[in-house]
Amino acid sequence: METLAISNQSCVPQMPGVATFSRTAAFINNAASAEEIDVLVDALVVAKNSFEFWIGDTVNKISEMLSDGHLSEVQCENLLQDRLGLTYSDAINAQYIASIPAADRRTELSAAHHKTIGRFCKTAAEQLRWLEIAASERLTVCELADSIRANAITKQTSRKNKSVHSAEEITQIFRRFRTQLFSGRKESDLRKEEAEILKIQLKDLIDFIRLIEFTLAQSTF
Repeated sequence: METLAISNQSCVPQMPGVATFSRTAAFINNAASAEEIDVLVDALVVAKNSFEFWIGDTVNKISEMLSDGHLSEVQCENLLQDRLGLTYSDAINAQYIASIPAADRRTELSAAHHKTIGRFCKTAAEQLRWLEIAASERLTVCELADSIRANAITKQTSRKNKSVHSAEEITQIFRRFRTQLFSGRKESDLRKEEAEILKIQLKDLIDFIRLIEFTLAQSTF
């Protein structure tokens, strides 16, 4: 499979004959065929996924250099927050990927899969086991997390069946929740009936959030 080559001069990927890239644009050959565009997209997907691994290993190295005294806290803050734009939570999550040795990582799994395994599996044996299971069973990120917690393969077919909200229904759920919470009334002013309605709407919001989480997890494939 054709890959993107990184130019040392421009530090941006190049794909001769199909596309060239600057720091702010992609210049795609007008004569590019559908097959070439398909290959280009595949290469970009790989590069996008790989970027998360690169960030994770870089964050891990910065953390090691801080511990060893080779970098100060101010320098680390500049590298992670100011330059890479990472929050503290982002940095912690990035390091979960780095906890899995490079030789054990699987190209057929996304960075999010590795991040999940790095977060929940503390031993090398556990990591290897769940890397194999995630790949062979083609688990989504949500299924992988649930499976690790249950220590058993958990497929979420039922969850897909429950995800039947249309975009309009989701919007209505959110609007009802927003109107109820931000109407300016104090909780003490809510009548019992209104409190019950609020509970239902909070449940709707939870369902809405879970739907969004599920949709994002599915997009990692």
